[in-house]
Amino acid sequence: MFAEFMHTIRRLRGQAIGWSIGLVLYGLLLGSFYDTVTTMEGIDELLKGYPQEMLAFFGGMTEITTPWGYLDIEYFTLMNLIIGIFAIGVCVNLIAGDEEKGLLDLVLAHPISRSRLYWGRMLAFLTVITAILLIAWLSLVIPSSTYGFDLTPTEFLRPFLSLFAISMFFSTFALLLSFILPSTRFAGTFSGALMVLNFLLIGLSRINPDLVPFMKVTPMYYYQGGHAIKGMEWGWFFWLLIVALLFALLAWIPFLKRDIRVSGEHSWRFLEISVLHRAEKGITDVKKLIKDQVRKINPNNKDRKEEELDRKPADHKKTTLVVILLAALAFIVIFCVIPLTIIDLTDQWCNLFHRYFNSISPGVCP
Repeated sequence: MFAEFMHTIRRLRGQAIGWSIGLVLYGLLLGSFYDTVTTMEGIDELLKGYPQEMLAFFGGMTEITTPWGYLDIEYFTLMNLIIGIFAIGVCVNLIAGDEEKGLLDLVLAHPISRSRLYWGRMLAFLTVITAILLIAWLSLVIPSSTYGFDLTPTEFLRPFLSLFAISMFFSTFALLLSFILPSTRFAGTFSGALMVLNFLLIGLSRINPDLVPFMKVTPMYYYQGGHAIKGMEWGWFFWLLIVALLFALLAWIPFLKRDIRVSGEHSWRFLEISVLHRAEKGITDVKKLIKDQVRKINPNNKDRKEEELDRKPADHKKTTLVVILLAALAFIVIFCVIPLTIIDLTDQWCNLFHRYFNSISPGVCP
């Protein structure tokens, strides 16, 4: 397992270095602006000029002159998406990516068990994402006195712990999907879309409190961001990690039992659904019975009809059109149907879009 751990570390070191450099530059840039924001005259009047919906969407805009408010809005609000993209991209290709490239069967030909390979790569991923977050943490802690942040290293660390927990949730979920869905592309797209949708709905719940009960069953509701500086919700933190561990265990089980492909992606074979599969088997049995009867009547006749009976059913392969239609359907459901259904159930059209409706028909929304 140690050999697989070191091999995965070497494979991910390029990504780790690149993302670390990017986060360090991002932290240094935003940190250098903090003193400018806090000393800006008339910032309260400036914020009052912004639409209240926009201020509520990002949350805590009125606290932007405080260290936790500034870090939450300018840094940690989008950091969960930034780290989430990296984590999802790595996890969907952690094992299934090698399978699609035709490398996994060669690796498993060596004397290494699937469990050791799986957990060795998982530990390597944990090490890499932990190292990236620690470097990002140091990029804020080391120059904090220069920027004017009156915070201790422990207070800086709390938001990164919350960020680590939410990243592990979505990354292990993407890992599970990579063993269920036909390809890593679908797994990464689906898990990333759910993450973005959750982020948007959390913002809408700040505008409309009636959406909060729905958001309590979503993972990003338990992501504290910069507000963890004021106090860490350890229950939320451990809840996210426990669910992430559950996803990792659920992904481990199918990996132990599945057949390893030589290469390529799985296909969408709709006839493998149990009901349709039984129907296809019934048709095959009927054709076989007819063929036996034909042979009994005329065993030497090899005409065209018998040749047609010997033909196998055409293989239902995945086509580009089917993939495009499924992707479009998933996009419509995730980004259109679900949000609009929630808004309609809570009857919040006027609360969210009152300016738009009033511009079309003045007075339609109070």
